[in-house]
Amino acid sequence: MSRFAITIGDKTFSSKTSALKFYKEILNKHNFGEKLSDEDSKHLIALGFKEEGPPEEVAKLAETIVANFKELEDFNAQFDFDTEESKLKLKNHYCLPKTFNHIKLHAVKYDNVEKFVDEISEYILDKKTIHCLISGDFIFGDFFEAFAVKNNLKINDLTISTSSISQDNVDSLANLFNGDYLDMLNIIVSDYFWRNNRQNAPYIYENLDIDNKFQLAVANIRTKISLMKIGDMKFVIKGSANFRSSRSIEEFTIECSDELYDFHKEWHDFILDEYSTIRKEISPTKLYDSITKNCKKERTWEIKPVTTSGQIKQGYENDEEPFDKLLGVMVDRHPDFRTTKCFYFLSVIDGEKSKDIFSYRMAINGLPSDMQTFSRACRFSVHERIRKFKMQQFKNRPVRCAISNEIIEWEECQVDHKSPLTFSVIVKSFLVANNLDISKVEYTYNNSREKFVDETITEKFYEFHRKMAVLRIISTKENLKLSGSARVKPTQKDGVLTD
Repeated sequence: MSRFAITIGDKTFSSKTSALKFYKEILNKHNFGEKLSDEDSKHLIALGFKEEGPPEEVAKLAETIVANFKELEDFNAQFDFDTEESKLKLKNHYCLPKTFNHIKLHAVKYDNVEKFVDEISEYILDKKTIHCLISGDFIFGDFFEAFAVKNNLKINDLTISTSSISQDNVDSLANLFNGDYLDMLNIIVSDYFWRNNRQNAPYIYENLDIDNKFQLAVANIRTKISLMKIGDMKFVIKGSANFRSSRSIEEFTIECSDELYDFHKEWHDFILDEYSTIRKEISPTKLYDSITKNCKKERTWEIKPVTTSGQIKQGYENDEEPFDKLLGVMVDRHPDFRTTKCFYFLSVIDGEKSKDIFSYRMAINGLPSDMQTFSRACRFSVHERIRKFKMQQFKNRPVRCAISNEIIEWEECQVDHKSPLTFSVIVKSFLVANNLDISKVEYTYNNSREKFVDETITEKFYEFHRKMAVLRIISTKENLKLSGSARVKPTQKDGVLTD
């Protein structure tokens, strides 16, 4: 057996790489919201509990837990499959009407968004339904900035589907980000707009694609719907009004409704998943935070020999009846990155049902090292500079790979630090130049990314990187070829100077 081999439950892998590949294949073969088969569930449970005992005992534990899985009622993120309503929704994508409760309606006419917000905000926040008739001078896209600023509110999530979007609209939405009035933004534009205005795409990306807060999708749609979530309030804004000025009389309705919001959010999210234009990565640190954030107290999973009844106790030590139970394993969306698949453990914790994200990569590789965390924080310090460099290059099309000379598109390339001053070399040089002890560096987190608590480190690295880095655009394929050689890794033959 290879010295790199690892055993997880009843399965032995030649290396961590082969183990990662195995679990990634399990993840990829399941759709969002899909329960794992019993066999795949055993492998995931064995991985989750691999440190709790010898592999053969962990394998028995996994087998017994799966044998005792209960029905996963109320755990499917999309539907409860046992009800007639859910069957209708799943089959036809319709939602059944609920009993109508009278809501006072307000009909208004405006030609100015600021005046509209000044006079109507209290009705909107009081969850009244507002029917609006507006003139062609009313720029609907300005509503969100005016509404958030006027009422000093943070919009947690804003999803917009519209035929088109102007640079003025982009500027207004960027102001929401810059003023910390908006957490997440998703925009779906029509394929017609994209075909005829693709030259405006760099401006959209440059101003809105910040800190993993934005997604842009293109689809064959003509809908004009905005979904706005503020705290526990869910607003649906829909009608004929264009996001930009149309020089025509338009109408739209603002309604606070959980059911209507959830209905429209579901199919908007599907389009965003399938037709997104921005590829996003998931941070291992964010995964770890997600795994641990819901832990109310330390739990132990006691492994005991299998009894004649074939039962293994799950739960807290010394409990007469197991109060914590693992009910199933499924694949679903990451809570922050909708296009990213994740494993989830479904369980009952302290008598309450819980759905906890599980990182197979972290379970196999362990927590990131101090050096890896420091390097990611350095990258965050200069990510805006690197993004602007890429945007600048794409203002002069066609763009060619600096290595292969092939013409490449935005989504097919990466910004590379030209050797010998690779990013790894720059980071290590910075550490030496500033005599830093990375084990003592503290971090905070900004939208899943590590950030230095000490702003002076950020400022110093930003300036150090400016002086050292030589950037270029290369294809993703060429970047993968370079990735291994670009890192500075210690070897057994390395020598260290002591004087």
